[in-house]
Amino acid sequence: MLKKKVLQYTIAIEVYCIIIEQNEEDESYEIFLIVDAFTETAFGGNPAGVVILPENADFSSDETMVKTAAELRYSETAFIKKLADNEFKIRYFTPAAEVDLCGHATIGSFFVL
Repeated sequence: MLKKKVLQYTIAIEVYCIIIEQNEEDESYEIFLIVDAFTETAFGGNPAGVVILPENADFSSDETMVKTAAELRYSETAFIKKLADNEFKIRYFTPAAEVDLCGHATIGSFFVL
């Protein structure tokens, strides 16, 4: 008989809201968060940056997202763009380049959403 062990983790969230560019017409802004995944306490687990873009906003240039990831100083930063009510596009950046996927940034992103 195969036994399965399910690991349960809590995601501790530290939130730093920063307005970096505010649109004068609709007052939209990007939200930056620091997410600690796979932990039950703040400052533990695997930290990642999460950037939630304003509705209807496009992703910044790759260069800007790399620089943002470097400024946040975490191994990966997820940039989230809302496409529809339950549909999002996420791009992941390290301080050096874009990467295809990041587990802890994905889990943290969906917890935040």
